[in-house]
Amino acid sequence: MRLLSRPYAHLIGVLITLSYSFGILADGDPPDEGLDIHLTSEEIVPETQASDELVPAQENMSPTTQELMQAENPTAKLEINPTWIDPGQSTTLSWQTENVTQCSGSGPWLDSESTAGSVTVGPFFEDSSYVLECLGEGGSAIAMATVRVRTAKLSWSQPTQKSDGSPLLDLVSYRIYLGAQSGIYEQSFTLPSDYSQVRLFLVPGQYYFAISSFDSSDNESDLSQEVSKLIQ
Repeated sequence: MRLLSRPYAHLIGVLITLSYSFGILADGDPPDEGLDIHLTSEEIVPETQASDELVPAQENMSPTTQELMQAENPTAKLEINPTWIDPGQSTTLSWQTENVTQCSGSGPWLDSESTAGSVTVGPFFEDSSYVLECLGEGGSAIAMATVRVRTAKLSWSQPTQKSDGSPLLDLVSYRIYLGAQSGIYEQSFTLPSDYSQVRLFLVPGQYYFAISSFDSSDNESDLSQEVSKLIQ
C-alpha cells in the first residue's frame, strides 16, 4: 500500500486531552509511561402537628423547636495562599467559620473538632483540592479550595489504523507543539511512540497545545485538535 505524503492525516486521528490533574516524578520514583519536561446552607425546619385551632406559632412550639427556628445559618470559608505555586512548593491553607459546632475536612490536614485555623500543606506536584464541611444548629456549610501547580499534563490515545481501515503497524513517534497563540506554535519536541502522556512545567501565561504522529518513513500526520491552559 502506498502512503500519501501525510499518511497520518488519513488515520483515525490522535486524540489529545488536557488534564487538570498534574504532577512530577520525584527522584527515584518509577516512570509512569509519561515524561516530565521543565520548559449552601440548610435550615432545620421542625415538623408541626396538624391542628384545626389557630394558635400563635411561638406558643405552640417547644423550647427546643424555638431554638432551632432561631438558630443562625452556619458559614464556612476556606482559603489557600498562594493559590498558584511552582512544582515542589508548599502553601498555607486557612479556614474560618461562624455558627458551627464542628468541622471535618478532606485529607489529614484538619482535626474534626477544629472550626478555625491554618496549616501549611505540601509540597505539591499536582493540583489538589480541599473540602471543608461544617455543622451547626442552623444546618451545614461547605467550602472548597484548590491548589494550582504551574504544570500542564497532556495525554492522548494511540492511533491504531488508517482511514482506509488498514492497521497502523509502523507508528514511530509523536511531536508535541505549544505556543502562546492559538494555531501558532513556537516550540515543539518529539516523544517515542510508547508514550501516552507528558507533563510540562510552565511559567505564567496562556498556552495552546497540539500533537501529531510519525510513521517509519518520517511522514507526519495532521495536527490533533487544539487544547489550551492558562497558567497564573
